[in-house]
Amino acid sequence: GVDHMEKLTIRCVLFVTNVLACTQYHARWSQSKKGAAAEAAASSEASAPPPSSAQAAHTLSQILTDDAVRHLVTLLVSGYLILQPGDLREWNADPESFVNADLSEEGLRVRPTSENLLSTLMQGRKEVVAAVTLQMLNQVSSSPTDTSNTSILLRESVYSAVGLCSYDLQELLAFSSWFQGSLQQAMAAQPAHPLHHVIRRRVASLLAAFVDSLREPGVRGEAYRVCVSLLKDPDMVVRVTAADSLLHLVDDTGFYQDSFLPYLPEAVEGLFGLMSDSQEVDTKLRILNVVSVLMEGMGRKIRPVVGCVVASVPSLWEQAQEQHLMKGAVLITITRLVQALGADIVSIADFVVSVVAFSCDVSSQYQLYTLEDGLDLWRAALRALPAPHPPLLALFPLVVQVVERDHEFLQVCLHIAESHLLLSGGQQTLQQFGPELQRLLTATLGQVPDAGSLMLLEVVDTLLTAAPAEGARFLEGCGAAAKMLQMACSGGEGSLVVASILAVMSRICAHDVAYFTGMLSRAQASGVAP
Repeated sequence: GVDHMEKLTIRCVLFVTNVLACTQYHARWSQSKKGAAAEAAASSEASAPPPSSAQAAHTLSQILTDDAVRHLVTLLVSGYLILQPGDLREWNADPESFVNADLSEEGLRVRPTSENLLSTLMQGRKEVVAAVTLQMLNQVSSSPTDTSNTSILLRESVYSAVGLCSYDLQELLAFSSWFQGSLQQAMAAQPAHPLHHVIRRRVASLLAAFVDSLREPGVRGEAYRVCVSLLKDPDMVVRVTAADSLLHLVDDTGFYQDSFLPYLPEAVEGLFGLMSDSQEVDTKLRILNVVSVLMEGMGRKIRPVVGCVVASVPSLWEQAQEQHLMKGAVLITITRLVQALGADIVSIADFVVSVVAFSCDVSSQYQLYTLEDGLDLWRAALRALPAPHPPLLALFPLVVQVVERDHEFLQVCLHIAESHLLLSGGQQTLQQFGPELQRLLTATLGQVPDAGSLMLLEVVDTLLTAAPAEGARFLEGCGAAAKMLQMACSGGEGSLVVASILAVMSRICAHDVAYFTGMLSRAQASGVAP
């Protein structure tokens, strides 16, 4: 039956792929081994090349002649890479599942298995495969207005092959000219055709595959226009593919903020519209990733569309409550939003507080999915706030609980503590959270590697800068000063740690010499310091 033939085809394609990928079947492998044959034989016969390798390489070269490779490539592109009726039914019935399927289906479906064989052929026989692929491309490009079902599906298959081999075709194919010529014509030819969506989707994927060829500002701007317009395409598969391509265009060394600004509002609107229309978590995660990368790439120039993002993010967070994996992606997006807003974060400060409180609660069952990204959001919010925001500052005990549990997130936790001191002032922090700060010092002083100690001592230095007198008395009262003196005199700490401790002590001394000498005398009397 059909299933049996499909399984047989998959096994045959896998067999050919595995043979081509086996390095011991290639002449260059045998030649490289022959140069070390004498040495290998002297050390161990087991390391010598198998007697059958040269023979296998010779047999393979006789079977895979240039004509045979040409025939195989033609067969793959004109037969096995073409979308079959079953593929189109799946596309129409469940577009999100279709677009989220990837090469993980190799060995299960004919098309992805054949795609891998074509890529393997290109690696081993580049000149022949490239020539055949470009020849087939010229054939389908000569009639861009042919809208028969057979022609459209063959054109899509050829475009797919070109995209798969894009790395090896970069120097052989003038992609910019092709994109502005026959590709645009193919997209414009009878857009109402029932199969035209497969061409639109493939053009979008080609923009991602040949992103390195889109260096000229005019061509790149046209690529932005096409991708952004396809975000509102009637077909869900086309829209998700366009979002993926936009990600490649933005996350690229050729991306410039000013060049993308004219397309930014429509892009953000299209991405959030796509996210709203999608049902599967995998799709939402893909789109959220694009939004986050776009916000990071645009930096402060994202501000013209911040209103759209601010209006959409709270509902996304609510949707993520039942989707653990989605929580982290939404947190990253909120962090990018906070960084883009800067001092204007006050407009969403209360929302940020609720998200941080939820994400950084170590007793929560969701902390495995939210803690790391929640701490990053907390740090970004503290750095963006132009003035103290009491509800956010009131969360300080949570950071102490994180450090007391383990030191995995010590660096970001200490950054949060330092930002807290700078924002609210040392005196206010000591009055409100003195016991929590003492617990933080107790959990870390002498308990972490040198890198952690250096970061902690920076926090202590910031405390003494913000509140010199109160800070010194607090450090002595909670035993932290004595612990630091003990660490400096023990001989077991690194030189940088000792130097940092001495810098902290120097700051205390510079502010109040009498108090400093008294503190040393008290420490010596208690036997802590020599």
